[in-house]
Amino acid sequence: MNETHRSSTDSSEASHTEDGLSGSFEANEDVEKALLPHMDIKSGPQNIGKETSWLKLCSRWPFLVTFLNISLFIASFTLWLWPAPLRHPFKTQDYWKETSFYSPILERFDIPKISRVTNGTLYDTNPPSVLRQRIGKEADKEWHRIGDHVWPLVIGEADVKQLGKDPRVAVKIPEDLGYGSDAYIAQTEVFHHLHCLDMLRREVSYEHCHQQDISQCLIMTMVTQSTPPTPQTDLKTVVEARTREWHFHIYFLLQSPTETAAALALRDAVLRLRRDGAFVAVPLFRVNEFPIGPHPAGSYEIWVPDSSFSDVFFYLAANRGNLSVLVHPLTSSQRRDHETRNAWMGTPWPIYLDSLPSDGDVPLQYPELGLGWSTSPEQEISLEERLRRGAKVEALLANDPEAAPAPED
Repeated sequence: MNETHRSSTDSSEASHTEDGLSGSFEANEDVEKALLPHMDIKSGPQNIGKETSWLKLCSRWPFLVTFLNISLFIASFTLWLWPAPLRHPFKTQDYWKETSFYSPILERFDIPKISRVTNGTLYDTNPPSVLRQRIGKEADKEWHRIGDHVWPLVIGEADVKQLGKDPRVAVKIPEDLGYGSDAYIAQTEVFHHLHCLDMLRREVSYEHCHQQDISQCLIMTMVTQSTPPTPQTDLKTVVEARTREWHFHIYFLLQSPTETAAALALRDAVLRLRRDGAFVAVPLFRVNEFPIGPHPAGSYEIWVPDSSFSDVFFYLAANRGNLSVLVHPLTSSQRRDHETRNAWMGTPWPIYLDSLPSDGDVPLQYPELGLGWSTSPEQEISLEERLRRGAKVEALLANDPEAAPAPED
């Protein structure tokens, strides 16, 4: 549009010049003015300005999109790295559950956190601490307060099993007492320990014993005494609680081309052996070339059903070289699987446990195989069949002097 306007102006001025043979200064000045867009062509500069602004905006648009993408990436990456406890702060009760064995107490009562300094000095203060006094009404009253007067708890069969006990031998509350058919009696173990210590305090009375040592042992044992849980022996509970699938995590140093190549070669070997029918093992499609989740180094996962566990375990143990392998079951408690139910081949690596959920559903993998957690009920061995097989094994081992016999209860 600007060029057309200028062209017509040039033609008009050219005709005017031809008509005036002699020409004049004014005419020449008019021609110069006509050739200057800011003098007579008012629309030209505005249009040029608009086009220039649009071109500048268009040229800046990719920069703006790139800037927004980078900002979004940085924000997302920061949130991903932000510790989970800071995003979702844990309560004190949550920490008790994470660091303790299962207890119905933690489900029913909020237990506060109390900071206390233990007085474990060898010699008593003056007057002596009431908990160090071997005899006397004040000592008897205080020991009764912290131990004997605490009443038992009523729990259900599910609690009994989670505590690692056998419901068949647990003390069941009679139904006529009004607690229903699923009621068992339980006592908090710490108060049981305190009761036992109180009985020791009462029994330690002979004069030739070194009193200072005894009083110190009493107070320190009260603070630190603990008892490991009883192993589970109920057949139904053990069978239902067993794991059906396992994970093998192969770790390698990302900075080491040798280790990386060895890890990838081991992965290819497992795939070939699965193809040839040696065992069932499914490496995940992804090889982690950077730390991810709880894993601090380069790694990859191999899923193994319980039917192939022993074959895969021995193969990796014999062929891993210098690589470290984390082995853990696959259950609904992923954190416990990685923290307390795990095993290592080679040098253990520190893993980031806070990225793992404590409870949830079992992650279902490769159900099309019909193995592990996807095994059909028809393929399960019944409890009756297990009992028959167990009795047969005991009969075969009965006359073998090197085989320990099972208890008769």
